[in-house]
Amino acid sequence: MALRFGFRPTSSRVGTCPRYAAGKRCRIYFRPEERCGWHCDWFDHSFKWIASDGTRIFSTEPYSIQVPDPNHAAEQLLERVEPLGVSVTVIGRERSVWVPGNTVLFLAHPLGFTVVDHIGFGA
Repeated sequence: MALRFGFRPTSSRVGTCPRYAAGKRCRIYFRPEERCGWHCDWFDHSFKWIASDGTRIFSTEPYSIQVPDPNHAAEQLLERVEPLGVSVTVIGRERSVWVPGNTVLFLAHPLGFTVVDHIGFGA
């Protein structure tokens, strides 16, 4: 992710949540006994990133079998984060980072942020 998109990982894995892209903490951070409500049951390999301009990015990269229809999954995630001013970019199976061909990469980021793929795949 660092070479490909210019993101650097955050120092904390606590509260890895799409709310991070809006500058908010995961609700589980405050009440670990409760469900956050912002997570989707298909999230896997989730991380928090910081773009070179300081933009907060949330990524999750589930296996294709968990997300048979990436467009539907993106709509489901977007419904949750759009009220926070967050958008979603989907990187298809053939261009995913975790296990290319077997995972789908979802990036949640503030509206207006453009994901730039520095390896030349386009986003």
